[in-house]
Formats: sequence, structure tokens, C-alpha cells
Amino acid sequence: MSGLCFRLGAINAGASVFIYAMGSHRPWEIDRKMIFSKAFEMQMSSSIGMMLCSLRAKNKMALLPALLLFIGSSLFSGFAYNRCFNDDKKYNYLMPIGGMCIISGWGMMALV
Repeated sequence: MSGLCFRLGAINAGASVFIYAMGSHRPWEIDRKMIFSKAFEMQMSSSIGMMLCSLRAKNKMALLPALLLFIGSSLFSGFAYNRCFNDDKKYNYLMPIGGMCIISGWGMMALV
């Protein structure tokens, strides 16, 4: 379990740095740059949380916070990146669900 949590977090962290490198030099207007930066911050902090879950992974319940962080990071950051790169706002309604998954993942980490 702990290896899976750590690997998920490390892959997610690497992906966030890759995406940040692709988008940080684009000449976007300030609001898109702010959305992009927030998406990066949320994805990176979720990655760190997933790796921290590996320290607590004594049973299968410890996988739940990592999974919530991964799903939340994918929904929130993924659709924020989609909005920035493609100027596509039709999936913005999924971003708050991703945010709630991230919040739940961090809260669940305290309980597991």
C-alpha cells in the first residue's frame, strides 16, 4: 500500500512540474495565469499529501485519502489546465467537486 501511495504522489508531482513548464511561459492574461498557478499549487500539494499517505499506510484505509487527493487533483487541476490551455469553460462545474475531494482527502488523512 505505501509504495502505491508514494508512486501515485510522485507521478502526480512530476506531471504537475511538466505541465507547469509547458504553460508558465505562455503570454496569458492575468486571470488565466492566476488559474494556472492555483491549479499547479493544488496539484503539487495533493501530490505531497499522497506521498505522506505512504507513511500511514498500515492498512487499506490509508489508501482512501491518497485516492481522494488524486481524484480531486485530477478534477480540479485537470479542468483548470483545460480552461487555461484551451479556453474551454464547459467543465468548470467539476472543479468544486475536485476541491471537495482534496479537502476530504486531507481531512481523512487525519482520521486514518
